[in-house]
Amino acid sequence: MRLIKELLSDAFWESDSNLVLAADSQADEIHSLESWLRDGAEMKAHVFFQTSGSSGSPKWVAISKEALLASARAVIGHTNLKKSCKSLLTIPIYHVGGFGVIARSYLSGGSVHLCRGKWSAESFISQIEELQAQCASLVPAQVVDLVSLGSTAPSCIETIVVGGGHLNDEIYQKAIELGWPLLRSYGMSEASSQIATGDSGDYWLKILKGWDTSIDDDGRLRIKGEPLFSGYVVREHEGYSFQSPVDSEGWFTTQDEVLLQGGRLKFLRRFGRGVKILGELVDLQVVEDNLCELLGKEIIVVPIPDQRRGLVLVAVSEDSASRLPDHANRGLCAIKELLVMSEFPRSPLGKIRRADVEEWVKGRFAGDKTTE
Repeated sequence: MRLIKELLSDAFWESDSNLVLAADSQADEIHSLESWLRDGAEMKAHVFFQTSGSSGSPKWVAISKEALLASARAVIGHTNLKKSCKSLLTIPIYHVGGFGVIARSYLSGGSVHLCRGKWSAESFISQIEELQAQCASLVPAQVVDLVSLGSTAPSCIETIVVGGGHLNDEIYQKAIELGWPLLRSYGMSEASSQIATGDSGDYWLKILKGWDTSIDDDGRLRIKGEPLFSGYVVREHEGYSFQSPVDSEGWFTTQDEVLLQGGRLKFLRRFGRGVKILGELVDLQVVEDNLCELLGKEIIVVPIPDQRRGLVLVAVSEDSASRLPDHANRGLCAIKELLVMSEFPRSPLGKIRRADVEEWVKGRFAGDKTTE
């Protein structure tokens, strides 16, 4: 709570100091990057959020304080956030979604209250009522818990932004019927938080002011605006390097395929092999490579829908003797099940036809109520 108090002060936002944020388990990585920044890196007034690159090597998203405040202003205007709004914080501030709550509260003169204890829908509702909180941000899994509980929303709560993954229509509509004032959103760390927020149940989200958007020849979303990040800091054998994927005209090309229409955006899919599980980005290629190395054979990892987690992972092997170690069934990258195909479908060049494997796996789980 002391850190939050500091982050709500002019002293933090007006200084050129840097801030490195990650989970407590990443303390060594935090200290290492802090040392690099102190020892001559020409970066000032930035906040660094840890993410995972396609290679699995440590990578940090570097966002200037100016960009974070620009994002906060856009969200405040878009959601009509009231001054002195009380926000109940359920998302860690080392995620850009949680930090965005801090930035918006700083600009609006609001207060931020950490959600106490381990997450539960019952505790969340109780703390809203106790604080008379008006605002909150949740990930889809938390909304599923609220709907499963079946409790109506306290009358004081006015806005709940939902981000960090896909919230399906069934859960969204049930939550609305229970009175939960949800705003589905689309964003990313590189955008300092939200790019588009709020729909009418059709997944078309209204793009926030301050963003220029376009689509490249492959259908990938391109974004440009004040809230855009500065670049990545990547750990290498000899230390760190700064890499900026923003082009000379200020455009950043995402890995998301979207549709754009009349100031609105509709997310279709993510290029590459990154998926969201419980609001966290998981690189399927990294998971797959680790399993292949561990088991010494070809493994295909397929994500399938799950109501609470968003997605769960299923591994596929050609070897009926394959066995997963116990630790493969834990954490965000937990494998729900190991399936065996008699042989993988392959192209004439011997490449595994992933689409055929995915279709086979999804057919096996088509009637599984836990994954609808």
